[in-house]
Amino acid sequence: SSGGGGGSNSKDAATPARLAQPAWMAGFAVSTFLMMISWQFAQFILFSQAASLWALYLLGYLREGRLRALYLAQGAAVCAVYVAQFGNNFLLASAVVAFLAAAMPLSFVWGRLFGPRRQHFVVGVLVRGALSLVIAFFIRLAITRALDIHDDAHIVTFLKAKATGLHDFHVDLYLCAPEFDFLPLQAITAMSMTLAFPCIVAVMAAVVVKILLDLGDDGDDGNSGGSGGSGGSGARADSAPPPVKQGGELVYHFFQTVQLLVIALLIMRFKLLFLPVALVLASCAFSFRCFAGAAAALGSKAKADDLWSYYLVVVSILLVASSLPGVIHVGQQLDHLGEWQNPPLEEFVGWMGQNVPSTAVVSGSMTSMSTLKLCTDQTITNHPHYEDATLRANTHTVYEIYGRAPAKQVWQGLRELGTDYFVIQAVYCDRFSTGGCSMVDLVETGRDRYQGNPKFCDELKRRINDVSFNPHLFELVFANSEFRVYRVLHTN
Repeated sequence: SSGGGGGSNSKDAATPARLAQPAWMAGFAVSTFLMMISWQFAQFILFSQAASLWALYLLGYLREGRLRALYLAQGAAVCAVYVAQFGNNFLLASAVVAFLAAAMPLSFVWGRLFGPRRQHFVVGVLVRGALSLVIAFFIRLAITRALDIHDDAHIVTFLKAKATGLHDFHVDLYLCAPEFDFLPLQAITAMSMTLAFPCIVAVMAAVVVKILLDLGDDGDDGNSGGSGGSGGSGARADSAPPPVKQGGELVYHFFQTVQLLVIALLIMRFKLLFLPVALVLASCAFSFRCFAGAAAALGSKAKADDLWSYYLVVVSILLVASSLPGVIHVGQQLDHLGEWQNPPLEEFVGWMGQNVPSTAVVSGSMTSMSTLKLCTDQTITNHPHYEDATLRANTHTVYEIYGRAPAKQVWQGLRELGTDYFVIQAVYCDRFSTGGCSMVDLVETGRDRYQGNPKFCDELKRRINDVSFNPHLFELVFANSEFRVYRVLHTN
């Protein structure tokens, strides 16, 4: 009768948790949806979440049921965003969709075929981790091939260029910007001045120690479990799922920080993604629980108590030492007073709004077109949303105005886009840059047939009235110190 009573209490205790699961799943799905619907690059953060959760599951810090619930919530959010964005192919071909499609079935099939402890634990972790990445790669490849999706092809090319030095217009357009270069050493130095980076490194080292200790325990358990022989109790013990390990939240933040650190090292701009997650991990330096594994590795409880005393001293020093440079930096930022002004841009936008109908199609640089769209609701051919294959092709065609192609060819390209007006900016036409980063060098990347020709934008400025160069193709309608607006003539 006592066993029955224990079962009743267990059911009563499990009921609130069972009732709470749909609530937190819905909350997680809604928050994920809101993040993704408002940010085109949220899928990369979502992939880092999914991969970190998968690592927790493989290492035994997360149960299969909870993993599946989290993945279902993520999948529901992705599907809702896909529908809300009228079938966003960039999202459909994303890495997170392929990874979810690979990891969920793999977690189900592997557990049913091999059980929780029928293989060496570390080998099982490595095999399932590699399998999930390989399957996800082929799923994504199948999706992009079947649906002919090329919206994110430039991202693969961009990463390839980082490793191989590959050059093309779309890659160099970004690689020439300093924020897309490798993370400079001074960024790490600046983080070290406030002791943020040392705290990150210390916590990551402590988490690595914890994972290794837990893996050692799994190896011992696996060896002892394997000696059960064919006896009934031994078989039951071998097939029983292992208990969930403690400290999974630390391990989760560790894996997500590692992923974003790698991306930030490759692309400095992604430091904006890395820092918030890394600082969450760094804050764990002020919790002794983070270093409990290292304390246990030292041996006796007395040593752990001594470590606690040392820890309090170190934390006090850290708080004081990190606060001083932080306060100085905040003071320096508050001393910065300024006002943004750009009279040529304001004059250009004002003239366009008053003299060009909103139905007229305008082409130009991505920055000027986004400003024009925002201020005047002008019809434009291209803008900075680069995660669209058609927009990338449009941008390449429009930027021929800064290249060396003949006027007739530039006119034909603009006419194919339906352009009525196009805008030339002096900052792109006149600026000279070393290292192949001037706009004319970017446009002419990978082709030599126009080598030696003068720049089209320069020739158009000097020879607008020269019929041999401009046989009624373009007409200057506005000019100031920074912007020149030309009408594309259609009667040629």
